Amino acid sequence: MAIATALSSHFPEHRRTRIAEVAELVASLESSGQATGQQLLQAAAQQAGQLGRDGGKHAPNVLTWLRRQGWLDSAALPVGGGVAADWRDTRSGVEAMGERMGLGPWDSERWRLFADYEREVVALVQAHTQGVTA
Repeated sequence: MAIATALSSHFPEHRRTRIAEVAELVASLESSGQATGQQLLQAAAQQAGQLGRDGGKHAPNVLTWLRRQGWLDSAALPVGGGVAADWRDTRSGVEAMGERMGLGPWDSERWRLFADYEREVVALVQAHTQGVTA
């Protein structure tokens, strides 16, 4: 229950529901070896800014985040905020690269689809890479 409560603290208040079920799922994930409580907490801490963006309007509740393996979205973000080589594998990795390239995070008012944002990030990276190697 302690991990579930700590995990919930990284989510917007209105997304902190069904904590008893969250605690059961956390225990199940730990016992199956899918993730440790520490890994879940680190992932939620890394994603806290994104989860809280726009008042948490687009954030899942904690239980949904766990069921959809949302903690894996942080795998592309190494501790310290750098961008990993496999940045294109996750949404958070694409956003981290977008921020690094000066584009900022995905914003639904600026880009209708995340795929449009991702294409722009990829184009910026390619242009930067060609400029460096040329």
